[in-house]
Amino acid sequence: MTATLANSAWLASCLPEYARFRHALARVRDEQENVLFAILRRNENSEFGRNHNFSQIRTASEYQKRVPLRDYDDYRDQVNRIAGGESRVLTEEPVQLFEPTSGSASAAKWIPYTTSLRGEFQRAIRAWVADLFLHTPDLMRGPAYWSVSPAENTAQVTPSGIPVGFAEDSEYVGGMQQRLVQSVMAVPSSVRRIRDIDSFWYTTLLHLVRHPDLRFISIWNPSFLTFLMNRF
Repeated sequence: MTATLANSAWLASCLPEYARFRHALARVRDEQENVLFAILRRNENSEFGRNHNFSQIRTASEYQKRVPLRDYDDYRDQVNRIAGGESRVLTEEPVQLFEPTSGSASAAKWIPYTTSLRGEFQRAIRAWVADLFLHTPDLMRGPAYWSVSPAENTAQVTPSGIPVGFAEDSEYVGGMQQRLVQSVMAVPSSVRRIRDIDSFWYTTLLHLVRHPDLRFISIWNPSFLTFLMNRF
């Protein structure tokens, strides 16, 4: 009953963003261009923005010509500079944290998170969660397992003091939804603070098997779940 009530409250808080998303589906091109130009204007005085003349870009095709496709290695030096304390490199906004990728296929990558980027993810999550709950109401009748950042043996911080990874997985949701998500988590946030990696895996599995009513799993990489199940 507690999970149902908390998830129902979470759904209610997500409905406005869900409605905005549904409305945007009728004007996808306009919405995408608005998002693009907002990002360009917000970052035109960053080093990256100046190098690519963000202030002069007026169309999506101009952006495509000025900013060619790249992979992570093309940004690695800039990310390292941000980690070392430099500001206004890729964005004008300060970097709040780096979210690491799993590193399963290659070396782990650090994705810089700003306030704006986190807000965009949170808006997307609200629309997604509302869609899930509305189309599959049974998901609201039990707890969920969220794992956003890869598990680490030690807490990481860059030389300039920028955190690496979210301190708690519920931070990814943000706002008032964060407290609602915490109340329906099958694995409590405190488990992330276990630094012995074997104890972390064991405790995570222990919490999961204690919840036969588990309804929902959201993890940062599908291979993480396979690794977790084969750990013991």
